[in-house]
Amino acid sequence: MNVENSLPPDEQFATLLAAWDEALAAGTSPGPATGGSPELWGRLERGLACLQRLQRLRPHGGSAACSAADTPRLDSSVPGEVHCSPADPPRTAPGGTVNDAAAPRRRYTLTRLHATGGIGRIWLAYDRDLGREVALKELRPERSDDRGFAERFLHEAQVTGQLEHPGIVPVYELTRRPGDRQPFYTMRFIRGRPLTAAVRAYHDERPAGRAEPLDRVALLSAFVATCNAVAYAHSRGVIHRDLKGQNVVLGDFGEVVVLDWGFAKVLDRADDSPAAAPVVLAAEGDPATRCKDR
Repeated sequence: MNVENSLPPDEQFATLLAAWDEALAAGTSPGPATGGSPELWGRLERGLACLQRLQRLRPHGGSAACSAADTPRLDSSVPGEVHCSPADPPRTAPGGTVNDAAAPRRRYTLTRLHATGGIGRIWLAYDRDLGREVALKELRPERSDDRGFAERFLHEAQVTGQLEHPGIVPVYELTRRPGDRQPFYTMRFIRGRPLTAAVRAYHDERPAGRAEPLDRVALLSAFVATCNAVAYAHSRGVIHRDLKGQNVVLGDFGEVVVLDWGFAKVLDRADDSPAAAPVVLAAEGDPATRCKDR
């Protein structure tokens, strides 16, 4: 795999990491023959040398380590991060908030940063186990030590994961990074545009006579699909509380998906703050709870 030197540095680095990983998988030694600038190779080799020195200093029998054949886990701010499996057995965090089972070795490769929100950021990532692209959401680095933000992050993942409806983005996995134990979760990556952008485009084209009659029908259908997804959430005792066109995505193949459940409130809770205990929603088939999104 040759690295195109005309690419931006981040893309060169991601391609270089992919070439490194392919060489290791093939049982060969990665090197400059794969392409890339000497500076990038120097950065990668210096990082590997530091990790090897730290590995030698680590006491034997440590709770988390990568084998010598594994690609080292790089900082999550760099595209191309891969994860190694910790050596300790799976366990559950206090309160059972998240499954601490180790992520499979080198399962996710970060491709590019897709979006950044108030407490988290979303990467487009590649799931090597299943051979598909996913959205990987993690806490923003500057928020990682804030317990309140971490609880809200876990709350969002658990609420979204328990709302199983075609109009709500499915969560695939909630786990922690083996090195710093920071939580992250993966979900379906939806290609499309926000409902707000679709409505604005329709009203821009309508005065010029370019809007088709079916365009309005499509928007109305998307609105009805959004109402159905929110009605389902209400039947499970969940209020979104941040419902807006920007949080509804119209997929390229007719999908209508409600996102961003970070401010959701589960009814019958003593307060509005996310608790450390697992979120348990109303059972399927329970009478719909009367509630209203604000």
